[in-house]
Amino acid sequence: MRPPRQGVDGAELPLVYSPAAIDGFWGRRPVAVASRALQLLRLGGGFFARLAWDFATGRLAETEVQRAVALRDIVTSLGPAFIKLGQARRPPRRPGVPAFGGYDSRCWCCKACWCTAPAPA
Repeated sequence: MRPPRQGVDGAELPLVYSPAAIDGFWGRRPVAVASRALQLLRLGGGFFARLAWDFATGRLAETEVQRAVALRDIVTSLGPAFIKLGQARRPPRRPGVPAFGGYDSRCWCCKACWCTAPAPA
């Protein structure tokens, strides 16, 4: 779901950070806000439910790469703001490990989680 650049009322999404303008823009669009919230609940809830099931059944190590790929796909499907959030939450690289240490540059989850399995092809 892409956020609207211009609403039915002709108001444009602010291009400069202004909490009041952003609040005013989205405050007039409760359906779009509710739709995005439901999308986040559906994607995030499903991911965390599967992660909890893996934990409960003792399969966390076994499904580590599968969950990293699923998380990457979820974050990229949510758009640039969530990609930036994922980058901000990434732990620092381990000492001595070069950037993109042989991993596919698209598989940021593998680097972020420091998983030992190779990145998916």
